[in-house]
Amino acid sequence: MSAPAAAPENPVSVSPPLAPAAPRPALASTRPAWQRHSLFKFFASVKLAVVLLSVIIVASIAGTIYETSFDAKVARAYIYNAWWFDLWLTVLCVNLACAAFSRLPWKRHHTGFLITHLGIITLLIGAMIGRGWGIEGTMTLFKDQPPNNQLIIDQRVLRVEEAGVEARQYPVEIIGRKPTPAHPWSLGQTAGGWDLQLVDYAALIDATFEPQAVPAGMPAAGAQPAVRVRLVTQRVGATLDQWLLAGDADHGTLDLSGLASVQLRRGVAPESVAAAATEAGPVGVAPVSGALSVAAPPAVSEAFVALALNPAQLISVPAPGSTPSGAAVRLSVDAASGKKTVFVDWRGATWSFDLDAERGKDESLSDSGLSVRVEDYWPDFVMKDGKPATASPDPRNPAVLVRITGKLPAPSADEPSVASAPAPALAPGT
Repeated sequence: MSAPAAAPENPVSVSPPLAPAAPRPALASTRPAWQRHSLFKFFASVKLAVVLLSVIIVASIAGTIYETSFDAKVARAYIYNAWWFDLWLTVLCVNLACAAFSRLPWKRHHTGFLITHLGIITLLIGAMIGRGWGIEGTMTLFKDQPPNNQLIIDQRVLRVEEAGVEARQYPVEIIGRKPTPAHPWSLGQTAGGWDLQLVDYAALIDATFEPQAVPAGMPAAGAQPAVRVRLVTQRVGATLDQWLLAGDADHGTLDLSGLASVQLRRGVAPESVAAAATEAGPVGVAPVSGALSVAAPPAVSEAFVALALNPAQLISVPAPGSTPSGAAVRLSVDAASGKKTVFVDWRGATWSFDLDAERGKDESLSDSGLSVRVEDYWPDFVMKDGKPATASPDPRNPAVLVRITGKLPAPSADEPSVASAPAPALAPGT
């Protein structure tokens, strides 16, 4: 018999073949469809952010150069307030928002990324709101002085006042593009419901009123007598030349902001004067009977313009029919604190008033029968178009408008008075 075959020392087990592993799903397939959209990817891309920031940086440099070479108005008109700059900032906000939403769902390690993007978006939105609806101006404050609520705006505005409704102001800053009749600017509606438009603009226009004389023998319906008045002041180097029409509401008065007022009126002689002139004949004055007597204390209404830097150039203008007060006004401005003090000298006495505290108030000059009112103040006094104005808000040439009103006291017993005497009669022909 043959012996059985020996078994192998290391038997090998054969297992069935393994099935192939399933492919791992791609990361993009787990995102929502809107995150995988090509338009969303474009707005969320870093390349777009680099282009947007580069253009904004170049525009900001150009705006700085414009502001240095010209002024802030030109920089706002051509750069910061331009439509393309607003569009660029809007696209940058969209880019930052899309970049933040591209990280959804957000994890803890996204906190710094989200805060940075949200902060930039908040700054851009705040800047656009401030430029669209904000007010930019300057306010001058002085140490140890009362509060100041006057905001000086470096912008032209159109103020519309309607009877019975509130007054509204509309910014009108015309630089570059100008309104035309074919393309007017719409400013919105007034408080009364009127549509307001700018249809034309001119930087300089000759608006001189020049009346024409009616030729002899021609119909003169609606014509008015007119005179040409010229006022010249050597103290401030100003000349005002204007035509005045008798009885015309718009061109019958020449007003210098309270300093002087010139009017041309149609006068009618009183009946007593006309009758006396008839009795006296063509030449002469009718006999006058009676006596001279001491008149009542004269009324005073006198305006003063005092210059702080040149007190000798005091301008005083009594109102028509009033008597000069004989007072003198001085203005003092403290360079350190900015405090403004008005001094009034009258008959050897001096009164002082704080301009800021007493402005617009009537202050009595003790027992003089006179009162003082500080009506206006100009930090940098100039004469513009024949009227007082200020060239800047800085106190370079301070001036004040003061009005003194009241009645002068009656002369005392030791002062000379007017004695009563018969009035001389003037015969016709004298």
